[in-house]
Amino acid sequence: MMRSPNFVVVAVRKPNGDLKLHDWRYVSLTKRYRILGLPIIRGAVNMVETMIIGMRAMNISADESITDETETLIKKNDQEVIIEDHKKSYFAEVKEGGFLLLNFVIALGFAIALFKFVPLYITEFIRDYSSFVQHSTLAYNVIDGVIKLLVFVLYIAGISLVPSIGRVFEYHGAEHKAIWAYERGESLDQVEPALSMTRFHPRCGTSFIFIVIIISIVLYSFLPRDPELWSQLVRRVLVLPFIAGVAYEALKLSAKYQSHPLVKLLVKPGLWFQKLTTREPDALEQEVALVSLKRALELEATVTKPTAS
Repeated sequence: MMRSPNFVVVAVRKPNGDLKLHDWRYVSLTKRYRILGLPIIRGAVNMVETMIIGMRAMNISADESITDETETLIKKNDQEVIIEDHKKSYFAEVKEGGFLLLNFVIALGFAIALFKFVPLYITEFIRDYSSFVQHSTLAYNVIDGVIKLLVFVLYIAGISLVPSIGRVFEYHGAEHKAIWAYERGESLDQVEPALSMTRFHPRCGTSFIFIVIIISIVLYSFLPRDPELWSQLVRRVLVLPFIAGVAYEALKLSAKYQSHPLVKLLVKPGLWFQKLTTREPDALEQEVALVSLKRALELEATVTKPTAS
């Protein structure tokens, strides 16, 4: 899946080996509404948009995994792909939107339970038996943050054992390699230049998650502890959009100064985490990522750029 400023493109290799492209116009809310494009706010909006687009991409991939013999497709040997026409009826769009919203709510609830409630509950348990943690807000939040990291690592390690998720991680690595190839001016028509690139990228969402956890340790230290576990959980969830916004700005800043030695040092832990969420792709997987990127670039070339007055 590739997301450009004005489009989203999803390339899928079907079970019979054919390539199929889905693309649709998508302009971020941060560009459509000026207030949502303000610093901090745009990070929270981007996080929600990324989750929803990611879910839609996964649904498309799941649907295409079932080969439809009645569908006319151009074979991969013809060096062409079918581009899906996404003109849908109003009711079909409403149905899909409702399904995505339901998935989003379920995923968000699961994430809060696993990465917010569980670490907080364990931290409260440790606090009950440690006078040092009882008197140190910083120690309390460091323990909470470390537990979040451990839960995240164990969760990723666990789901990576599922073969289908392992392939998702391989495609994730292929996306990063394709982006690197484009940024370094390599040809996107050949697989080999992209395959030679590193699968780790500083602007990856995995790095974003790591930054969120680190910033949460700092910001939560300024919040007075609530003796009620549920009240404390609710307050931390309400602060999460602000934390995501700060993390987004930090990620953008690190990308701008990625060649600075200090920035390289700071982003390195995030790159380490990508060892969990990416794997080395094969040539066929890399081809899918390159096709998706090239389509996104083609679509962007059709957008009329505003002229300076």
